[in-house]
Amino acid sequence: MTASGRDRLRIAMDRYRRSLLDLEDFLLAGRGLPDVELAAAHRLILGIDKWVKDRFFLGADPTRPPFIKFMDEFSQWGLGNPDNLYFSAQVDASHAYVVRGDRGSCADICIELRTGNGRLESGEHSRTLGAIDAGALHVDDQGRFAVQIGGEARHPDYIANQPGADMVFVRRTFDDWEQERGGELWIECVGGPAEPSPPPGSDEVAAKIEAVARRLAWVTRINHEQVAEFRTPLLVDAFPPGPAYGRPAPKTERR
Repeated sequence: MTASGRDRLRIAMDRYRRSLLDLEDFLLAGRGLPDVELAAAHRLILGIDKWVKDRFFLGADPTRPPFIKFMDEFSQWGLGNPDNLYFSAQVDASHAYVVRGDRGSCADICIELRTGNGRLESGEHSRTLGAIDAGALHVDDQGRFAVQIGGEARHPDYIANQPGADMVFVRRTFDDWEQERGGELWIECVGGPAEPSPPPGSDEVAAKIEAVARRLAWVTRINHEQVAEFRTPLLVDAFPPGPAYGRPAPKTERR
């Protein structure tokens, strides 16, 4: 490793530490929290840190995308629905993908192609580019499904890939956690490399650490803005109108 590689790694780690401290300061500074809330705040910090690291270290290669579970009992960063399990995989607009899995017996499942999740670092809100839910999903006699994203359509469940695509987002919704079950979930890049990625060098690792630092800083900034919005005396419409096409039809599973 060259001196420049060491320097970049050191600078990246300094930025990462600073961004983590800024998030801690935002959550804890000037607050005399009771013990249980203090512990919860530190769990929140570590959960956000885990989610960001998973995003940029485990799932950053769109040609080798894994599904990553997030918004779970530990890795929280937003307002998740406690009746949902969430999974995401990083993709791009230049490749085709196939999502395969077991339907399970959960009340609903939805596979979405999105431009991201929540508000983007550009300030724009992410968008859904296409989706298939339980009402449209084709499931075989063994409870398995396949959803193709992009490329020449070879599966009945197909979502066209589009510019700006960044994420495949899967949501499983449960009505009865004791009786219903989820199922396995896979994603593959069609024509993607079969071999594992080579060990990264210092420049690549430093770039990922810097990306983690930027995303943590973004999380802190978004939270600052949301707290300011909650404190504003202006009337805020918390439930804006739904999409122009109206509410979805009741779901009836197809085979």
